[in-house]
Amino acid sequence: MVALKDAKSVSSKWPDLPADLLRLIYRKLYDTFDFINFRAVCKLWLAAAPLFEHPAQFPFILERETLHSSELKLFSLVSGKTRRIQVPEACNKSFFGQSQGYLATFKTGANYTDTSELTLLNPFTRAEVPLPFHGFRCYRPLHVGADPIQNSDDVVIYMNTDIACRFVGFWNNEDNINGWSLKGSFNIRAEAYNRGRLFFCNFVNSSITIFELTTGNKLEARLPYNDFRKNDFYSLGEGAAGAFLGIQRHFRPCPAEEYLSMEICWFEVYQLCEDPPSSPSSPSPCWVKLSDMSDLIIFLNEDTSGFCLPASDFEGVFKGNSIYFIDWHPTDNTRKLIGLYELGNHSSQVMIGQIESEGTWIVPNVF
Repeated sequence: MVALKDAKSVSSKWPDLPADLLRLIYRKLYDTFDFINFRAVCKLWLAAAPLFEHPAQFPFILERETLHSSELKLFSLVSGKTRRIQVPEACNKSFFGQSQGYLATFKTGANYTDTSELTLLNPFTRAEVPLPFHGFRCYRPLHVGADPIQNSDDVVIYMNTDIACRFVGFWNNEDNINGWSLKGSFNIRAEAYNRGRLFFCNFVNSSITIFELTTGNKLEARLPYNDFRKNDFYSLGEGAAGAFLGIQRHFRPCPAEEYLSMEICWFEVYQLCEDPPSSPSSPSPCWVKLSDMSDLIIFLNEDTSGFCLPASDFEGVFKGNSIYFIDWHPTDNTRKLIGLYELGNHSSQVMIGQIESEGTWIVPNVF
């Protein structure tokens, strides 16, 4: 009986923890669901953890078992847990990549007609942003701002047609247009968007073509040589402090079963340098190889899309100078593997095996 009273006494003191101690606890809840559950404990904890002070949220691996399912699975590397959420808006829609927590979705079975539905879907809040582009075969979000519902001018979408005409759709607020515009047709695929510019891998002259979206001006940045891909980068995207990164991927030839170790895969990371050249013979812009990314963590999807986060946001839980990547399983084309590459020691390892074929990294856009 005494022990029982002591237990009740201890448990009753949890709501009375001082606010500074509660803050130390919830600031380390990098799994979105853990933070939400923390706030649901009691009114005092809810008040102690305001939404505007939410901790940094580590990406989930989002999966779906079938195209016709409205149930999405979210695996957390932080907690090791898999959560299941119901998103009816995702049912019968194909996913074409993600940006800022929004999935680009396309209604399956619409035969790419004018009645087809293209939307940006936030699977956490179920908010949708309809996009006015129809008749295209493939879509990819190059850039989505933190709140595309309120700020349409922060959305850039790549798309192409059955006859391989390529376009980029964006919200145009120049010259009092204030509406959606199409820029195209391009003869090569737009790979990335950064600060008003589109980036294309140009196979003809082994360079990256940089295209100013509003002015149409072009620049060329020669590619570093890569034995495996030779003419292009594996991925392009924005790094820390607005820097623009190009990532090359290399493989050592080996039997399929050895691929499971991922030890035969490695990456090289380059940063676009646009400073004025030191001499007339020096190219500008050019790519500079990085030997150390310091605080940066890169997340790469199988479709070569990706994003970066600072490891310092997660206070030692995850290491910087590393790349988390998704790749196809070598013996099962319905599954994928999650790998980790550490740039410092040039090593890759399997983190998680056997995720669904539609698996993708996604950062919660909830708060």
